Amino acid sequence: MAPGLTGAPGAGRSGGVGRGAGVDTGAGGDTGGGGAPNTDWSELARLAGGVLANATVLSALLVYFGWQRADAESRALGVDESLRGLSNQYYLLSSVGPLFPVLSALALLALGWLWVDGRLRARFGGDGPGPRARRVLGVLALAWLVLPAVVLAARLVVPLLARLLFPASIGLGALLSLYALSLRRLAGQAGAQPGVRLGGQLGGGSWRWRSAKWLVASVVALSLFWSASRYAEVYGQWQVDGLERDLAKRPAVVVYATERLHLDTSIAEETRLDPENAHYRFRYRGLRLVEHTGNRFFLIPDGWTRGRGVVVVLPDDSNTRMEFVRGG
Repeated sequence: MAPGLTGAPGAGRSGGVGRGAGVDTGAGGDTGGGGAPNTDWSELARLAGGVLANATVLSALLVYFGWQRADAESRALGVDESLRGLSNQYYLLSSVGPLFPVLSALALLALGWLWVDGRLRARFGGDGPGPRARRVLGVLALAWLVLPAVVLAARLVVPLLARLLFPASIGLGALLSLYALSLRRLAGQAGAQPGVRLGGQLGGGSWRWRSAKWLVASVVALSLFWSASRYAEVYGQWQVDGLERDLAKRPAVVVYATERLHLDTSIAEETRLDPENAHYRFRYRGLRLVEHTGNRFFLIPDGWTRGRGVVVVLPDDSNTRMEFVRGG
């Protein structure tokens, strides 16, 4: 954290100020002795923004989300994710659609927070907080505990929503608690309320305050990935639920094979073809296409359900030929 002081020894000779007087240039309104509270939150915001804007971190988040989503889909389908042979490019591109609304909402919330932050800092750095504002600060200081507890209690009413929000509540709670300490320090420096403490041992530019900021940033980053994991898991299951619900909209597949595939009659209708006049000796109907990845076709039978369903995996080679029928 860079203090806004230019009080190097001898800096004030031409102005008649003695050596080491700690001249304040007014940059950031700091006082000699440590980092200014009104720059602490800006530094944390820059740190968080730098992490989110980092292409490597954002790409890692997208790939992680894509992998978790694919794993949830695979488990719901009843196959192992590794069988699908998905690439990092697939994980990355498949994450853009689901995460774009979430990241846009976070950006809008961040803009709104900046607007509120400016008003709060003008209030706390001027006349200081009133009794109600001090009570709000006290609640915010405990947000790291209160917010996750509220989300846990909400599981009794909205279990799915609470499951999604719990990881985010941990990071947001830690962020709000640190923000409350930052406002307390600002109010104490301005002398608005003599009784307001400056975060105890976290005042000034102490190593404890810097450590607190880094720890909160770490908690926020971990909760971000945890939230992405929860969202990806739920989203993947939603996708499979949609597959079961809209199965008739999937392309119908007619499979021609040189050798018998030994599919049960409950899976597909088998027809023997004339071996003398056809390269492919068997035809199978009653299948639907799920996807084609890793040089494999993933097919499911008509009437497939998550509770009782079979996934047929066929290699994309010369031994089989596929015909796709829209709305078949």
